[in-house]
Formats: sequence, structure tokens, C-alpha cells
Amino acid sequence: MKRFLDLRRPEKGIPFVGIAQEYHIVCRASVAGQVAIPTARTPYIRFLCTRPMEDKRPVEYHRRLARDLPVFTTKLPENPNVAAETYRDGIKIDVSKFPNAKPLFSPRLGFNAKLLDNEALQVRGGTGLFAGTPPYVWISNQAGNNGVIFGDIYVSGDERYNLGFTGDFNTYKPAAGVATRADVNGTDPDFKYPNVWKSDLALDYKFGNGWIATIEVLYSKELNAIYHDNIGIQLTGNEVKDGSNGAGRPLY
Repeated sequence: MKRFLDLRRPEKGIPFVGIAQEYHIVCRASVAGQVAIPTARTPYIRFLCTRPMEDKRPVEYHRRLARDLPVFTTKLPENPNVAAETYRDGIKIDVSKFPNAKPLFSPRLGFNAKLLDNEALQVRGGTGLFAGTPPYVWISNQAGNNGVIFGDIYVSGDERYNLGFTGDFNTYKPAAGVATRADVNGTDPDFKYPNVWKSDLALDYKFGNGWIATIEVLYSKELNAIYHDNIGIQLTGNEVKDGSNGAGRPLY
């Protein structure tokens, strides 16, 4: 640590070899003298309608309809610099807007059929759509990583001798009006919460002294899946050779 801190005293002539070559500092903005804290409020409303199980032997069945509605109530700060940029494939980002609330409908149907008088053989199953919330950190990242609240400063090479490394953060504050580097997260305006289609079909057979043998088939398919993409990088059309005989890796 002493050698690392000595970087602020270039007269010592410490060589670069064997010491940290760079360091990274994250700064947080303040508003009206208060430290800016990113927040995201996202109430999740669900309406559920269930039809009681109907007993029409030998088949019993039930129906259910769920309606999920995510709501975004947080007002986010704008970043005009990001809004003015055009990213890969012509994508534009407005970090001040969460995606539009889009309701999800989840109909479901289940059945249970007892095929023998002694109820030893049973066929059961169901199919339907199921929706839920994503890990909210993926959504709330837009509230913090917007290029307004947090900024990054990377110090490397000879610049380390100009700034050095100290415990006083004021040493690294950029001048007013000077932009820092920042990670920016955005959400597609047409973003939908994840939902899946699930189906199940099973056969149960009771025998012996309370034994039950079961054969069951499950099927699931994602209908709305979350996809992450770095739209800040673009393919150059060139490749980086990795030493193998095959094609190289794409260069971004």
C-alpha cells in the first residue's frame, strides 16, 4: 500500500513495474447539497379470477384467469447527452423513462379424471400461461446507471503522477461542465415482464399397500424472455486471430 500511495510523490522515482498500473474511482453526484440516491418504485398489480372446480365425474376441471400489470411510478432524471446519441441499429435511449406498463393475461385450465370405479387410475394435467416479475435490479439499474448520478474516473500511465492516489475524493472531482465516463443502462420501451407457457400431463396408478406409480410429462416454453445487449459496441467487420487454424474472433 505504501508503494501505491507513493505514486503521488513522483520525486521518489518509483518505477511502474511491480505496482498498480491504474485505478478506478466512482463518484456520486449531489442535488441541492444532498447525495443523490437512485430509487425505483414499481408496484405490481395482479387480478385473479378463479372458477371453482366443477365435479362432473369422472372428470373434474377448473379454470383460472390472471391479469398482471406492472406500474412504474418513479420520475427519473434526464440525460440529454445520452438522448442525443444514436446507438447500434439506430436505437435511441431516454434514461428518464421506464417502459410503458403492459398488462399480461394468463389463462389456465386444469383437469383431473378418475377412470376406474375404485379410483385406482387417475389422469391429471393442465396448461396455461404464467407471468412474474424479473429481478428488479435489472430494472432499477436504469435509475442509477444513467450517466447523471454516478461517474467513473480511470487513472493510468503517467497521469497517475499528476493525480496520485489519496483518500481525499475532492482530488479527483472533474471541473464543472466536464463529463466523466459512465455506465448507462436503458430498457426497451416495449419491454414486457417474463412469462412462460407450461403444460403437464400425468397418469397415477394406486396399487398394493398404498403405493402410487406415476408417469408425468412436463413442457415449458418461454414466451417473453429477458435479453441483455450492449448496444454501445458495433462490429468492425474485422477479426482478431487467436492463434488457431480456424476463423478469428469478431472485432468490435
